[in-house]
Amino acid sequence: MKSLIAVIVGVLALALVFTISNEWVRRHTDPAPESILFGARGSALVIDGAMLALGGQRIHLAGVDVCGPRQTSILHDIEIDFGGLSKRRLIELTNGEDIRCIWEEKDRARVPFAECEVYGRDVSLNETMIAEGWALTSTRSLWGKNIDVDMQSLTEIQHVAQSQNRGLWGQGLLVEMCRTTK
Repeated sequence: MKSLIAVIVGVLALALVFTISNEWVRRHTDPAPESILFGARGSALVIDGAMLALGGQRIHLAGVDVCGPRQTSILHDIEIDFGGLSKRRLIELTNGEDIRCIWEEKDRARVPFAECEVYGRDVSLNETMIAEGWALTSTRSLWGKNIDVDMQSLTEIQHVAQSQNRGLWGQGLLVEMCRTTK
């Protein structure tokens, strides 16, 4: 009987040592995740030129800023709705497409600032809106919180769009457009 108890205690001790050592190895060899990513995928409903709804979640394109619906400018005696033009282009990019957005966290209004793409086609909505001159780069959310995107790349893309007079840059008014509020 003593030998059976000794065997059982020995097996339990080995199991405990094995469990503890495996946990130690896992904790010390697996790097901790730098951040937890969230995402959504599906058909998008465009809210404006920098925001869409995907799977019931409002999502803001990270690093992208556009004019609001009341921000217009006059060009050759014609009032231009820059926000509407940006929204129209984002609708064209997302219409009938499978959209995927990935983000790390949400702002205080629970809206994520996300990297969004036309899934399977390697088309970044964030980069495309800026590259085509329908949006400006933005480094902060409305609440002053920094967002995590490759701003250097987006800024370079914006400089190319501006130098080639793409989209609203071709009107020569893009820099001033969002400062003009009706």
